[in-house]
Amino acid sequence: MAYIQDSTSCLLSDSLIIILKDCIANCFVQIPTTFSPNSSIGLNDFYRIITNCDEGFSEFEFSIFNRWGEIVYGTIDPASGLDGLFKNSNAEISIYTYAVEFKKNASTKSEQLNGNVRLIR
Repeated sequence: MAYIQDSTSCLLSDSLIIILKDCIANCFVQIPTTFSPNSSIGLNDFYRIITNCDEGFSEFEFSIFNRWGEIVYGTIDPASGLDGLFKNSNAEISIYTYAVEFKKNASTKSEQLNGNVRLIR
């Protein structure tokens, strides 16, 4: 708390609360369960992670597999995503498996997310 005396000889005071937020611990990585790459309205046309980790990642790998275990998509760029194409054709409507492995900047902990995604058109 600071006290300041002004020209009227009155004491003024003020206080300041500082809240420190651990941005690394509070950042999240989420994976949608469905996407529809049909370009009809521009929503859900790309399948990618959703994150608020502004500090970024020191390591990142995102892979998507079809039901035969064939890799349909892979990236090390957290901002990119699957556009619904596989071998230059529309990927089939199906359920795919994803695997994401990442390490947040300034963290030593490696994290993994695995699950399924449904492609619909």
